[in-house]
Parts: sequence; structure tokens; C-alpha cells
Amino acid sequence: MNLAWLKNKGQSILEVILALAIFALFASAMVSLILGSFEALGRGSDYLAAAALADEGLEAARSIRDGAWNELTVNQSAVTFTSGEWQLIGEGTDEQLGKFHRVLTFSSVCRDSNLNLTTCPSGTTDLHSRIVKTVVDWMTPVGTAAAVERQTMMTNWDSRDWLQTDWSGGQYASVDPTIDVSVVGQISLKAKPSVWTALASTGTQTWNDIWMFSATDGFVVGSGGQIRRWNNPDPNVWNVITPVNTQNLNAVHCSSATNCFAVGASGTILRWNGSVWSLPSGWDTGNQTWNDVWAFGPTSGFVVGAAGEIWRHNGSAWVRSQDTGNQTWNALWMFSATDGVVAGSAGEIRRYNGSSWSLPSGWDTGNQTWNDVWMFSATDGVVVGSSGLARRFNGADWNTPVSTGVTISINAVYLSLTSGWAVGNNTPGELILSWDGASFSRVGPSSSLPNINLFGLHCASINDCFAVGASGNIFRLAGGGYEMAGSLISSAFDLTDPSPVQIIEWDEQVPVCAPACTIRFQIRAAADQPALAAAPWSLDFTVAAGALINPSYNGNRWLQYRVLLDGDGISTPVLNEVRINYK
Repeated sequence: MNLAWLKNKGQSILEVILALAIFALFASAMVSLILGSFEALGRGSDYLAAAALADEGLEAARSIRDGAWNELTVNQSAVTFTSGEWQLIGEGTDEQLGKFHRVLTFSSVCRDSNLNLTTCPSGTTDLHSRIVKTVVDWMTPVGTAAAVERQTMMTNWDSRDWLQTDWSGGQYASVDPTIDVSVVGQISLKAKPSVWTALASTGTQTWNDIWMFSATDGFVVGSGGQIRRWNNPDPNVWNVITPVNTQNLNAVHCSSATNCFAVGASGTILRWNGSVWSLPSGWDTGNQTWNDVWAFGPTSGFVVGAAGEIWRHNGSAWVRSQDTGNQTWNALWMFSATDGVVAGSAGEIRRYNGSSWSLPSGWDTGNQTWNDVWMFSATDGVVVGSSGLARRFNGADWNTPVSTGVTISINAVYLSLTSGWAVGNNTPGELILSWDGASFSRVGPSSSLPNINLFGLHCASINDCFAVGASGNIFRLAGGGYEMAGSLISSAFDLTDPSPVQIIEWDEQVPVCAPACTIRFQIRAAADQPALAAAPWSLDFTVAAGALINPSYNGNRWLQYRVLLDGDGISTPVLNEVRINYK
């Protein structure tokens, strides 16, 4: 018998075990591969479903945007499809869609001054653009988190503007009497009229000049060395200052409340030190008459007068600056201790350069007498004088006539570039002229003011001025400024169909005021025009750069706005344009 053959006919136990192990490994790998394939297939299916939900979220937001841009006012919200349209559920909401969780977020878009995109909060928020992001997340079968995210920027592209830039033609339903719409392209508070009134007479003396530290404190100087001060609540009480001497005083100028010079006849130059008027030792300059003065400090200033005399204080004494001839100098304006202008008789106007008073070409204006000069700058000024004459400096010469409308002597001016006043001799009636930046026009004569010559003028502000003259009279200009508040209601505007009213914005000029000057808007909407009158006004819109309008005003056909202006009595805010955006 062949035993070897029989031995090879079977397998050992070890071989069987090894074979089974190999098979098990192979089977396990096959099962893992099959299971992995099923898991990957499941993951891919979940991702596709999540991506579809994320895309759906953006499309829902886009659909809401197309319906009304101002619906996209939330920071986070879920969406729902109701009555055939997409709607936001509400601020802070999200939604669970089976195994998937979806949330939509909305964020601002900011732009720089060139309208390029920039990172918020820098730049300016663009109310017509928003970034919309939708995130869908879920848990995989093996317990790991997965998410799909979509993001886009949406714009308010399909809309219109109700634009208004002019109200001067009556393009409104009603307006307060305190509102001015007379200027094309603006709404402002009305300017209040300035009125000249006579204060109580201070006697029979002639007042030649006045200086006001404020609207409640100042000096008047005049004949017989008279000086009075008003620094109490009663504008009719000007306290008598004991005369230093009895020489007529023609002019007063102050560099501060503790330093003033007053000048007049017989070489008189007086000084106020904050407590008393005195004639300092060495300040009597002789027998000449001084007509005007400019004080820089206690020992620095200029005086001008008859016989071409111009003197200055050199820190220790008054000395002759220059003998300029025989003309009489009536008016002085100093930019600094080394730069000034003087005007007087014989039509001469001279300029000081720190060492001499010269007569530049074009500065000899003829044979008239100039009584006062006002300089806006080194290249712009006005002189006024006899026979109602006035000239303006153009930076090179004084050859530009200024219309005054009168032929009587103008004695004093107080001006700004756009407003101001001048006073002069009676015509009959007191002569008071207003300045508009280009010419003068007469105010009055007023039946409430005495018929007197006026010689001096000074203002605490351009709308609070004092004029003085013969027979102890002191006149005051009071009032002016602007109304404190007012409003205008627009005409009813037809949106042509029920529409979303989405954004309000406007252009304004608002001065710095105390308390604040402001422009505010309110709106109201109704389904038809008659119902507008009973519709409630919205809360105030206060930011000119714009604000989204509450969606509760959507779906109406007729619209109105009300603009409210608040001022401080001195300045006024100005509205130039309003834009209300709608679908």
C-alpha cells in the first residue's frame, strides 16, 4: 500500500485555520468597502440636499428682496413659504428641516468715499446693498458635523426715488410761517427782522463814538469829555463816568475790557485800565485834534487827526509816525502794528508798511472826504464818506463805486462780507443803511426814531448793534437771527400702485448750535389720497445719510413726508434735497 499518496489526500488543521483567517480578512475588507460605499453615497446625498437647501435660502432672500427691499432689515432669520411667497419668520429665528438645520444671516455693506467696498464699520453703510449668507448643517451617520455655506451680495436695484429739491413754487401741502422756502433748492428757518429802537436819551450832549465789549457792556464818548458806560441789565441806564477833562472826545477803541483809548480835541488821549479813565503822564500830545484811534495794548497804538498828523505810541511815549500833509485823517484801520490803512479828506487813502504811510497808485480817490473805513482783509475793504459816497478796494485800487442810494454824509460803518450797517446825517430822519455784501440800502426813516445826525456805530454781533449821535441819543438794533422751529408738509405723492416705501435720505447743511440744530423727517402713507390726512405720522428719521423705513408702511399708494427744522435762534439748518425710495 502507498501510504505517501494517502497522506497527501487531506489538509492539516493548521492549514484550515490559516485559510479561514485569510478568507475572514478578505470578507471583512469587502464588507467595509461595501459599507463605506453606502456611507459615501449617503454623505453625497446629504451634501446635495444641504446644498439645495442653502441655495433655496438665498433664492428665498432674493425673492423677498424683489418684493420689498426694506423687508431685509433683520440680522438673522429663518424663511417660510406662505401663500405663494417667501417670508422671513423673524429676528433671531432658524429652522430645522429634517436632519438639516438652516439659518440665514444679513450684514451691512460699507463703502469708502470713492464708493469702493470696505470692511465695516469703516466707511459709510450702503443702505442699498446687503450681504446675505445661508448656512445648512447636519450630523452624519458616524456622528461628525457637516455644513454647506452660500453667500452673496444683494442690491436694491429695481426701485425708484421720489426726489424733491425745490419748494419755492409752492410744492407742498402746508408750511409753518416760521419756514422760509423762498430760495430755490432749500428749506430753512426764517430770518427774523432786525429793528432799530431808541434807548432813553442820555442828555443833550453829542455822542461821537461807541465801543461794545458785549451786548450788555460798552462805552460811549462825546462832547465835553463825556463818557458813559452800560454794564447793567437796563439798556436805558448808561452810567456817568467822571470826566477826566472837558475836551470833546471823537473816538474810542479797545483791545480788551481792561485797555481802551479815547481821543479828541486839544491833543487829548485817555486810557481805560479796567477800573478808571485817566490821562497818563506824557499823553497830552499838544493842541491838535485827534479823530480816530487804534489800541493794541497799554503802551501800543496809533492816533490820527487834523493837519495830516499820525502818531504812534512806541512803548514809552507818543511820537509822530509821519507828517503826511495838511489833509485831515478821519478813519483808521490797523491789521497789526506794522500794517494799516488811513482815510480822510482830499480823497486820500494811505497804507502803512511799518515805516511809512504811502499813497499807492489808485489810492487817491479824488476830492471827497472819507469818514470811515472797514477792511475785510488786506485786499478787500470799504470806505464811506461825504455826499453818500462809498468805494470798495479790489486789492489794487479804490476805484470801484458802491451804491448807497443817498447823497448825505455817511459817518460810520460796521460790516461783514454779507451783512452790516452804516449810519450818517439826517436826510431828514435818521440815516441808517443796511449792507448786503455789495451795496447799501436805506432803512427807514423810522417814525419811532429821532431826526438826528448819527456819528458812531459798533456791534456786539452783526444783529446786535448800537448807533450814537446828537442830543444824547443812543439807538439799538435788536432782533435778527432766525426762528427757533418750524415744519413743512409735502404734497401728497402718488406711487401709482400699492408699493413698498423702502428708504428715506436727504442732503442738509446743519451748523454747530447750542442746543443742537437738527432736521427731522416723518412719513405717513395711505391706500388713497383722502385717507392721508388721518394717517398717523411715523417716528422721527434723524440721519441724513438714510434709514430703512419700517415695512408696516408698505402696500400703500399715497405718501407724504413732514420735515421739521430746529434751530438755536442764531443759526438755521438748511435742507437741500430729500429722496424717498420705493418699488
